[in-house]
Amino acid sequence: MFQFEDTVLEMLVIAGWSEKYRFDISRYLEWYKLHGCIPSEQVTHFLLHFGGLHIGTVTDRSARSALPFNLDPYPMLYRTKPCVEYALLAELEGMDPCSIFHIGRACNDYMDFLMVSDGRVYLSFDGTILFVAGNGTDAIETLCLDKELVVINAPN
Repeated sequence: MFQFEDTVLEMLVIAGWSEKYRFDISRYLEWYKLHGCIPSEQVTHFLLHFGGLHIGTVTDRSARSALPFNLDPYPMLYRTKPCVEYALLAELEGMDPCSIFHIGRACNDYMDFLMVSDGRVYLSFDGTILFVAGNGTDAIETLCLDKELVVINAPN
C-alpha cells in the first residue's frame, strides 16, 4: 500500500508504524467540526495511517539524518495561543484558512506541521513557512531523508 525507501521504512517501524497501524482521529474531527472546518480525505487518510507517530533523529550508514518530528495532532488543538501561520499561509497561497489543518510538530515542538486540504504539507515557525512536499507520505520521506525544504515566506 505505501512505498518508502529502506531508511524511511526503518524509521517508521522504530516509531511503531506498520501497514496495519491506525490512529484514532475522532477527537480531531470533532474539534475541527466544532470550529466549522471539515478535514479533507487527504488529511484524514494521512492521520489515520501515520498520526501519533514520533519519529526521532536517526543516522544511517550513509550519514543521512532527519529533523525529529511527531505526527500527533492533538496537543495543538488545545493550545491557548493559535498558530499564527495559518492566516499567513492562507494569504500567501490564496486559500481559505479553514482548508489548513495542524498535523503535528517538529524540532522539539518549535515548528508546526500544517497540511492543506489537497494534501500539501508545510512547516511553520516564527512567521517562516517552508514547503515540505505535495502529500503526506512524501513529507515523511522528505524529513526522514533530510531533503531540502522550500522557503515560502521568511520575515526580514
